[in-house]
Amino acid sequence: MPYLTMLHLKTPQSSMTRGISTVWVLTAVLTVLVLAIVLVVFLRNGDDVSETTPADTTVHVPEFSFPDADGALVSLTELEAPVRVVTFWASWSPYSRQELLDLARLKQTYGDRVAIAALNRDTDPSEGRAFLKSIGADDTLLFAYDTDDTYYKEVGGFNMPETVFVAQDNEVLHHQHGPMPYDEMVAVLEQLLDEE
Repeated sequence: MPYLTMLHLKTPQSSMTRGISTVWVLTAVLTVLVLAIVLVVFLRNGDDVSETTPADTTVHVPEFSFPDADGALVSLTELEAPVRVVTFWASWSPYSRQELLDLARLKQTYGDRVAIAALNRDTDPSEGRAFLKSIGADDTLLFAYDTDDTYYKEVGGFNMPETVFVAQDNEVLHHQHGPMPYDEMVAVLEQLLDEE
């Protein structure tokens, strides 16, 4: 009989201990979830942040020369317009499709006031060409292939797609890291054209 009493006394203690352990585990899980949400919000906002060069600092992009689908070289100096745009895209980037379609629309709307080069980062240009065909891209944009992915690194790219608005002297006027909605493209371009 004393043995049963001891078991009976241990059971409520064990339940209480398990209850406290459960509370600690739930508290830890909730804390991790809250921290994860804060981190995701912070990183997500970082993806959509556009960076512009501070007024007291001038940054210039280097010249480039890459082949297009036919093997002809495309260079930054070929882009003749008051504002030039260089965008980086890849078939594996989920945001590239919309970005390219929006840039084509921007070029159609603004004509000779903007020149746009779309540099592909795929290691195999055939993947890039297949992607362009799948989205119905036409020759509105000037497409070239940087299969070594060198220029992306030279301009400080770290998020896809990357879009750089460049003056005739290669000065960076606006550098967007991550997706850029069409309305924002228009606002940036309008501002830059007004400053010309």
